[in-house]
Amino acid sequence: MKHVYNQLIEDSVFDSAIWVTVSRDSTLEELQNNILKCLGISLPLHVNEMRRSMVVYSALKRRKKFVLILDDMDRFYAQDIGIPRPDKENGCKLVITSRSLDVCYGMGSERVIKVEVFREDDAWELFKDVVAHDFSPEEKAIAKLILKECSGLPPAITTRGRRMGVKKDIQMWHNLLCVERVKDGDSMHER
Repeated sequence: MKHVYNQLIEDSVFDSAIWVTVSRDSTLEELQNNILKCLGISLPLHVNEMRRSMVVYSALKRRKKFVLILDDMDRFYAQDIGIPRPDKENGCKLVITSRSLDVCYGMGSERVIKVEVFREDDAWELFKDVVAHDFSPEEKAIAKLILKECSGLPPAITTRGRRMGVKKDIQMWHNLLCVERVKDGDSMHER
């Protein structure tokens, strides 16, 4: 999606290209405020959800031709956020990425493109690129275990790869593996 976003900006396909990453613990208010921030609008803290929704809606409707990319959606709906229905006449588009097909359909997606998980060898290549590190045999063994926890999902691979890339001590790699397993609900810990 970042590549698509950068290409849209470079080619000036839309008057405005807006990218908002939706974190797992985002509230509706935070999401609305992040969209408004991208549009150069700030609201007082006491504004309620309905009013923020109307401000988001109005701000986006004023845009002549825009694309709004909501990255990693997991639970919100367009009407709650204040996103107008994409309009073919003015060329406005909404693009969402999500790990859930239910979210895609709940957001009223006209077209869903399912990205398959990486095969093991492709996942390893991505992981090595992100970590940008020559692996010792012990590091490689730990890295393969952490990579297995990613289940071939590119966002998980890049996130965990970045974490490992800054860890220089082998014990830190072991610790990261334990933390990832606890976070993923695995009761078995490696020591």
